[in-house]
Amino acid sequence: MAESEDIQFSEDYLQISPNILETFPRDRAPVDLYILDEGIDNVRPLYRKNEPISAQRYARILDYCRLERLFLFRNDYKEYAGHLSKRLGLVLVESELSDREVAEIFFLALHYRLVDFFDQPVQGRLDDLRRDLSILSEFVWVDPGRTGFLCRNLDKHGDLATHSVNSTFIGLGLYAMHYKKKVGRMNLTHMALGLLLHDLGMVMVPESVKGKKGLLLHRDKEALQKHPDLAMGMLKRLKVDDQIVEKCVMEHHERLDGSGYPARLRGEKVSVPGRICALADSFCAGVEERHFRSGQDALEVAASLMKLDSKYDVVLARKLYELVRCGFEGCSGERSA
Repeated sequence: MAESEDIQFSEDYLQISPNILETFPRDRAPVDLYILDEGIDNVRPLYRKNEPISAQRYARILDYCRLERLFLFRNDYKEYAGHLSKRLGLVLVESELSDREVAEIFFLALHYRLVDFFDQPVQGRLDDLRRDLSILSEFVWVDPGRTGFLCRNLDKHGDLATHSVNSTFIGLGLYAMHYKKKVGRMNLTHMALGLLLHDLGMVMVPESVKGKKGLLLHRDKEALQKHPDLAMGMLKRLKVDDQIVEKCVMEHHERLDGSGYPARLRGEKVSVPGRICALADSFCAGVEERHFRSGQDALEVAASLMKLDSKYDVVLARKLYELVRCGFEGCSGERSA
């Protein structure tokens, strides 16, 4: 096979490991499967998605898989990403996955867990969230630069779970950039949980207020501004005793000039986790689509937050701009505005 053809083959197809195969139902696969035909030095179709698979046929597929000859088309990644998201630990050992695929898998996994938790905030579902966040934290701790491609794969839908996962990706990027080599794995996990649950109290705010298209009345604003306290009440019932989580929940609407809520904290009284969560929350709210407006350009939103130096931490806001503009490492040889 010519070198250019070999490169194209590797870009178009993903080799399926036994770990990935085990995430699929045994009686049918959610994607087309291909095998490497050594006679033509290329892949050929083996199985069409959702066709019944007998025990004998599955054994044949598994044999091809163990011989490293089983592949799927990379364009089907959303299908298998949904299955891998239920076994998130596999992203730590599957070297064949691209950055884009890993980001999609993490997003799907956290979104899936969070929707369940918001629907029924009980201990078991919180434990599921924590388990997946510990895997995400391990992934970032090994190489903090990985937050760069997580931040480039935000979803623009404005639902609460999507906003929370987006904020987690952006916030972890800022957190890792701020602490650099001093970032600790456990602190990453605590920060991830705080970012993911910063808007937990919004599940208690009436839909008539959250979805209101017109001008918010004073009572509507009061209802919205209760969501940090509502979240803390829910976390206390779940026996979550975590200072970083508490600071994310209670301070993501605080502003350095004292104009925020609920405590109107000023200056140094706003913690680093609170400042990071405030920027992540505001940035993601700006780029996401809402019922009353379309999403804005990411770089423009980041630039606008840099200018609000009386409200947001200007050093962190510049890091956010660098993260959006150039990725985790920044632009080589350039200085952000």
